Amino acid sequence: MPKQDFLMRLLEQLQGVIPYILDLTKTGDYEEAHAVVDQAVREVAGVSTSGLVRLSDREILDGLRRDQTLAWDEKAFFIAVLLKEDAAVYEKQEDEPRSFRRNLKALHLFIWLFLETEDGDEHTAVIHELLAKLDDYILPGQSYALILRYYETAGDYAQAEDTLFEWQENEAEMFDPDAPSSAEAGAAFYERILQKSDEELEAGNLPRAEAEAGLADLLEGIE
Repeated sequence: MPKQDFLMRLLEQLQGVIPYILDLTKTGDYEEAHAVVDQAVREVAGVSTSGLVRLSDREILDGLRRDQTLAWDEKAFFIAVLLKEDAAVYEKQEDEPRSFRRNLKALHLFIWLFLETEDGDEHTAVIHELLAKLDDYILPGQSYALILRYYETAGDYAQAEDTLFEWQENEAEMFDPDAPSSAEAGAAFYERILQKSDEELEAGNLPRAEAEAGLADLLEGIE
């Protein structure tokens, strides 16, 4: 069977995987639910679920793009959905660390789908659902940087600024050597949005005077 036909059939089968996982979770067969997720993730990404959450976003996306027999975004979407469902199973088991890691990686993938696909807006609801689940956690710097980029792209500049503030507050506690500093990312954010019109800034709930004050405070802190 040609590889593309195999992958197309695989993704069609995955549409039935989610209800099956939900049924297994309802009956308390958690280990089988994880096994189903793991097998499905391996088929699409070539790595186990636990291995996947340890990869960087770039490693995952580059791997999905490398195999051009099927669109990367379709594979990324199914992986993100599977990670989210796997996190829900671990939540039932009260395994907070595994649930957190899967929800966080699912969030990242959904944001990349929002940023890099034409129909990215359709992922907004699930992005906000995952953000709510992760609201009580201190996140890695890369996560804050990506969330800030999401809100900026969505035109919600006030929420982007709130994300920046949260990042600054938690940066010392969750140091991430692979992430830009919050100060650098914040300054670049303010400089970009200050190129917008007054109307755009008002629509994003961050008037020009507030954005200018935010940039001034940030630069003063850097000095």
